[in-house]
Amino acid sequence: MMRTKVLLADDHALVRAGIRLLIETQGDFEIVGETGSAGETIAAVETQRPSLLLFDLSMPGGDPSKTITHIRYQNPNVKLLVVTMHDDREVVRKMLASGAHGYIVKSVADVDLLNAMRSVMEGKLYINLGVPADLPVPHSSQVQAKDPLEDLSQREKEVLGLLLRGYTNQAIADQLGVGVKSIESYRARMMTKLNLTSKSDLMEFGIRNGLIY
Repeated sequence: MMRTKVLLADDHALVRAGIRLLIETQGDFEIVGETGSAGETIAAVETQRPSLLLFDLSMPGGDPSKTITHIRYQNPNVKLLVVTMHDDREVVRKMLASGAHGYIVKSVADVDLLNAMRSVMEGKLYINLGVPADLPVPHSSQVQAKDPLEDLSQREKEVLGLLLRGYTNQAIADQLGVGVKSIESYRARMMTKLNLTSKSDLMEFGIRNGLIY
């Protein structure tokens, strides 16, 4: 079995050790290096040529979004999964716009990190911000909000789900067995019905409504 080469980028040695211990129990991944700063990470990606980069946002040495953009520009084949403590949705949008393929918080279970790694390597978008402990429990007498997907056709829902998993229009067309033009039409109608105008809006909608895991 070909193992995925993984580079760990986190400025906390204990965190790297924990992730390394987890990954080394898996037969489909191989750790090829560790770094603790933005500069070290950029250099290591060039020399180690990992297939997957686990990237912490709090490392010293530069703006993380600029670092991600630089790495993705210089190494378009590397998959980049942000692994961080930050669960701010604006940060998520910024990192995805910079070129990250996934975003996961460190508070999730070990299995979630492995799922994220495998999903990203399969070409899918993966976002997991954990489950907030302070979510209010709705009272049974409260009026339920309208389902945001209520106005979408079944096909439009299918297209939405695949877009949120990172599929391209062509990949969705292949998956559903229709032409690309049809997918473009479904996508346009779906975006109009949901009042979305950009990929960033789409990602925010998915996060806000629990459609991205």
